[in-house]
Amino acid sequence: MESSPQTSPGSRRAGEGVLVFVPRTGVNTYLRDPVVHVSAMRLEGNDNVRFLVDPWSANASVWRLNPTSGDLSKLSDGPDLRDEPYQENVQY
Repeated sequence: MESSPQTSPGSRRAGEGVLVFVPRTGVNTYLRDPVVHVSAMRLEGNDNVRFLVDPWSANASVWRLNPTSGDLSKLSDGPDLRDEPYQENVQY
């Protein structure tokens, strides 16, 4: 999936995609097309952010983004929690 830079975030709900503000450049949007729900995120090292996407759907996946370079990569499918009750802390 590639990024689609935009100058304005438009109408979005919390958790839909990832917006990264880049000074003097604007806003870059990731994981927006198709719309995905980012359930959790955490720093990974000094340069990367890891995202958990839709763990309660068939589209569950884990992604890594380097906001400086714009490099976005899918790390894995899952975890698959479709039949599980909601939990605040999901291991990914």
